[in-house]
Amino acid sequence: YNTRALINAMKNNDIFILTHPGDKGDVYIEDVAKVAQTTNTFMEINSHHKNLSVSQLNEIKETDVNFVIGSDSHTPEGVGNFTRAIERAVLANIDVDKIINIRRV
Repeated sequence: YNTRALINAMKNNDIFILTHPGDKGDVYIEDVAKVAQTTNTFMEINSHHKNLSVSQLNEIKETDVNFVIGSDSHTPEGVGNFTRAIERAVLANIDVDKIINIRRV
């Protein structure tokens, strides 16, 4: 049900970023990523929420989906704290070129 809801939302709406997919209900992340790829929807790696997890990232990193890093802060001191999200991206060996709000230095 959750997977179908996310897929239908992306297919029927112009969604820019799918935030912490699977955090509020289990989804088949590969199915979601494939549709995100075809609809040019970015998938968020979030510092505050557990999703996308390293495991999920490993499942979808070979797709052509692109990502954004988000802090989704619930406190003022957390605004812009991307540490946990970046750590997960690094652990999953996500190509930095697939993360649209990071650039190589």
